[in-house]
Amino acid sequence: MPSITPSNPWSLTPAQADVMDLVIQLEENKMIARERCVSVRTVEMHLALAYKKMGARGRVQAAIKWHEWKKHGATDVKPE
Repeated sequence: MPSITPSNPWSLTPAQADVMDLVIQLEENKMIARERCVSVRTVEMHLALAYKKMGARGRVQAAIKWHEWKKHGATDVKPE
C-alpha cells in the first residue's frame, strides 16, 4: 500500500500528477501530449501507472478520485 504523502496520497510521480491534473480538465491524451511535448504513448504510460497506484479501473474513476483529493486534500481521501 502506498504511503500517504503531503504531495498526494498515492505517491504519484510529478509527471503522473501533472497528467492527472490535465485529465480532470477533460483533456484528451493527444492534447496532453502536445501541451507537454511528449508522445501520446508517454501520456498513456503515465496514466496506466497512475491508475494502478490509485486502484482505479480507468480514466473516469481515476479522475473522480483525483478531483476529490484536489478538492478536499490528502487527509480526507485515502487510497483504497
